[in-house]
Amino acid sequence: MLLRTTLLLCLFATLLPSCGRTQNADPNSGAAAQTARDTSGTAARLQNLQKVLNTVRESMNSTKDTVEADRLANAAYATTKVLATLARAWDLDGSWKQIIDGKEQEFIREDATRAGRSGKIVNGMLGVHDMFQTMYGMRYANRADRMLTLDTMSSTIQRLMKERADGATLLGQLADDCFHLSKAVFLDLDKDSVFAGHIDQVDQVYAEGRGAAETGEDLFLNGMYRTFEVCQVWAFSLDVTKRNQVKQIYSSMISRTSAREGIGHQMATAMEHFYRIVDYIAATIIASGR
Repeated sequence: MLLRTTLLLCLFATLLPSCGRTQNADPNSGAAAQTARDTSGTAARLQNLQKVLNTVRESMNSTKDTVEADRLANAAYATTKVLATLARAWDLDGSWKQIIDGKEQEFIREDATRAGRSGKIVNGMLGVHDMFQTMYGMRYANRADRMLTLDTMSSTIQRLMKERADGATLLGQLADDCFHLSKAVFLDLDKDSVFAGHIDQVDQVYAEGRGAAETGEDLFLNGMYRTFEVCQVWAFSLDVTKRNQVKQIYSSMISRTSAREGIGHQMATAMEHFYRIVDYIAATIIASGR
C-alpha cells in the first residue's frame, strides 16, 4: 500500500496570501465576452447552472449508500456533472457548448452499457477525466503543444482499455491524469503566479507518492489527493474570506480517511471530498458571475 505520507495532504492554508482574485476565470476575452456578461440573459443562465449544482447536492446529500464501490461511483458521477457545469459557466459565448454537450451525452451512453459496480466506477472516472480535458482545452486551445498532451493522454487511456487492463490500473492512470490537467488549468488561471509556490509543494508530494505507488489503487489515491490539493489552492484563490469553509472540507477528509484504513474506504472518501471542493469552486464562480 502507498506510504502513509500520501494521506498527509499539504496543510498550507494558513500560509496563503491574503489577496483577492489574481486569476482570469474566463477563458473568453474581449468585447464579445463583456457584452455577453452584460446581457440580461446572463443572470438567467447562471441561475440555471446553480440549479444544476443544487440538484446534484440534493442527490449526494440524500444518498444512503454505505458500500464503498457505490460511494465512489456516485461521487465520481456527481463530480462529472459539476465539472460540466463549471465548463458551461466559463463558456460565455457558447463556442464550447457542442463539445460539452457531446461529452455529457457520451457519458450517459456509456453509463447504459457499463454493468456492475466496477463498470460504474470506471465510467464515473472517465467522465471526470473527460471534463478536465475539456476545461484544459478551453484554457489552451491555441497551443499546439498543449493539445498534443491531450492526445497523448487519450491514447494512453484508449490503449489501456483496448488491452483490457484491470480496473485499478485504469483508475490509477485516470486519477494521475486529473492531477496534471487540474494543475495546468489552475496555473493558467493564476496569471500572476501568486500561488505557484503552493503548487510546487503539491508537485513535490505528488512525486514522492508517485515513486512509492505499488498498485493501481496507490496511484489513484496519490492522483486524487494531489488533485484535491490543487483544487484547495484554487478554492482559496477565489475568495480568501471563506478560508474556514475550505479548510473544513480538508479537515473532514483527513478525519474520515484516518478513521478507517481500508483502501476502498480511502478511495471513496477521496472522491467524495473531491466532489465537495469542486462544487465549492463551481458555486463560487457562478455566484460571482465570472
